[in-house]
Amino acid sequence: MKSKNVKIPLDLVELIEKRDPDRPVGEVLFDIVKDYVALEEYANSLKIDKVGKEPVSSILIRYHNFQDANRTDVQKEIEELKSMISGAEKFFTKFGKGT
Repeated sequence: MKSKNVKIPLDLVELIEKRDPDRPVGEVLFDIVKDYVALEEYANSLKIDKVGKEPVSSILIRYHNFQDANRTDVQKEIEELKSMISGAEKFFTKFGKGT
């Protein structure tokens, strides 16, 4: 691995040092970038429409919110089916199964 002198804002260096003060800043930054690349690959693999050069965090948040909405819709349908089954049970109990 090659090393270069790169100008990084002091605020960024401080944030990286806070994350893991016992390791060199370059190592920690490299781990952060590897994590980001993995998240970016995951976000790109999701089957949702992307909006331009949307940040990875926005894609993941939108996907999560979309999944929550889907779960809510499925739960509503399950509740409707429960009430329909309950009504059918009452009907067949009262009027019999028919012929």
